[in-house]
Amino acid sequence: MILLAKRRRSRSQRRWRRFLLCWSLALLLIGAAACFVLYQYLTVYEGTRPEAVMDAFLENNDAESLLLAACDNVRLNLTEFENEEELYASYLQTIDTGRALSYRSSLSESDDNHLAYIVRSGAYNICTVVLTPQGRSPGFGRHYWTVSEIRSAPITDNLPSVSVQIETLADQPAYLNGTLISDNYLTDDSIPISNLNDLEARMEHPPTAVLYTVGPLYGEVNVTDADGRSISPDETSDTEVLRYHLTNGVNSLSIQAPEGITVSVNQVPLSSSDISSTSMGVVSDLPTYVTADEYRINSYHFDGLYTDPVVTAVGPDGSELTPLMAGSNSYLFFCKTDAPDADYLESVANQYFSAYIRYTSMRYDDSLYWNLLNQVMPGTSLYDYISTTRDTMYWAGYSEDIPELSFDNFHQINDFCFVCTVTYNVDRTSTFWHEEVNAVQSGSYELAFVSTYGTWYAAAMNIIQAS
Repeated sequence: MILLAKRRRSRSQRRWRRFLLCWSLALLLIGAAACFVLYQYLTVYEGTRPEAVMDAFLENNDAESLLLAACDNVRLNLTEFENEEELYASYLQTIDTGRALSYRSSLSESDDNHLAYIVRSGAYNICTVVLTPQGRSPGFGRHYWTVSEIRSAPITDNLPSVSVQIETLADQPAYLNGTLISDNYLTDDSIPISNLNDLEARMEHPPTAVLYTVGPLYGEVNVTDADGRSISPDETSDTEVLRYHLTNGVNSLSIQAPEGITVSVNQVPLSSSDISSTSMGVVSDLPTYVTADEYRINSYHFDGLYTDPVVTAVGPDGSELTPLMAGSNSYLFFCKTDAPDADYLESVANQYFSAYIRYTSMRYDDSLYWNLLNQVMPGTSLYDYISTTRDTMYWAGYSEDIPELSFDNFHQINDFCFVCTVTYNVDRTSTFWHEEVNAVQSGSYELAFVSTYGTWYAAAMNIIQAS
């Protein structure tokens, strides 16, 4: 029995030793395979490591060559108010290219097929190098890499930035660095204006301001108005926000109109409280013929307007009147022709002013002087003025052509006085020493005529505009 037990134990031990031997051989084969695979992986890993490609790339290039390559591929996330190339060129002037090159991965610009690395010279970004896979994969989900692109680095990470807030009038353009600011940057479209002129405050839709907000901006900031004038930031600005105000009331307006004419500015009728002064206009020196109750000129003047004024006027009969402008935002209105015998009055005015224009533009002749003076009421300022011009006419210029005359706005103040306007155009030649100068002269006058013993005489004349 003992011998049988020993034999059985011996066979069991042999089988166990064979099992251990087989298992050891299997483990050895598995380990060898694992080592081979690990060796293969390490070989592939080392050959596909992008950092090795970047190390070799930087060894073969210096900062200046990288900057030159990046300048041809500038990519910055800027607003349309800044120029990529100009901002990048300005940034490059601050870089010390003698510093050691280094790089770091840019995760925001990388994906499965692109690896982006920001290259630095010292602490300054100089470019972004992009690697892409080359050829077939050697396995293990790895790729060989090659440099496929060199572009500008995201330099805005290193530059100070500001935002810009521009308050301007609604519908009034504003420009940032020469570019019109669009409604895409509008952050408030109805800001009340506190110091409106009383006239504009009475409008159905008073002027309001709007606010544009632009940012971030990294380079130069230059805000200009519609006329190209540069605007300085206001006192509330700081290092983070530059604030500009273009809401200054800069427009002025002057209006003259006879009493009885209704004048409106931007659809707001003017009242007696808007009158800045009154006068008798062209008949001021004719108290014998006209009283203040018969003819009064109302003057209106407004400063500090935010809007461009649109002026309209209607006569007592409701008809629209056309102004004669004396200058920018200056309006002169006259009574529309209401004289029943306007044709006759026009012949009177034509006879006088034709004599006047011939006297002042034709070659001097005593007969021209006396013909003119005989049509002017003695004792008036106009008579005195013409009397003192006789000597100067010897040196005045002349015209060989008949001047163009046009008469309008005949208003019969009373039985003894009427007023009208005249426009003229004359081609005049003036002599200065031995040089002749040709010029076309034009202009407008307001005329006043008075009647004595049934004869009409010119009594006053005011210039409206001349060139």
